[in-house]
Amino acid sequence: MPIDGRARSRSQVAAAERGTTIAVNATRWYGLVVTLVAAVAVAWPLTRHPIAGDSFPLSTYPMFATRRKDARLYLEYVIATGPGGARRHVPPALVASPEVMQAIVTVHAAVSRGDAAGLCRRVAARLAPRAGYRAFDEVQVIAGNHRAIAYLVDGQRGTERTLTRCPIVRGTP
Repeated sequence: MPIDGRARSRSQVAAAERGTTIAVNATRWYGLVVTLVAAVAVAWPLTRHPIAGDSFPLSTYPMFATRRKDARLYLEYVIATGPGGARRHVPPALVASPEVMQAIVTVHAAVSRGDAAGLCRRVAARLAPRAGYRAFDEVQVIAGNHRAIAYLVDGQRGTERTLTRCPIVRGTP
């Protein structure tokens, strides 16, 4: 006898079992449909063209995902030079700030406002007491135009234009 105390006929029991089976099947079908819709939604961006179809919120980040054969780097920077063609890029902390972007902006701003010579003198004064720069005798502010990968990975310089140069003045030894 069932828990509720009512007697059930065989046909009532069969109907109850069918109802349970139908409910279970309906839940499974619902789960299957939701899963298929989610799978299609996730895979849909793969059907788009990676460049032409690039937009918010689904981006393929083409600036990173596509090969650029001739990516160029235009940059103003400060170097220390010495006898025999020795050169060393001056680290950002000695140009303006330990932050790379702040140093880049500082150099660009100085060049833009016509104060490259003033920047050069300030950097030379910072280099003068440093032992690591004893072999260098001059600071240059350079405007460079390089093939980005060749310059950043292989160290191959493109065209450079010296905007200003100044000596590293040291006191008497």
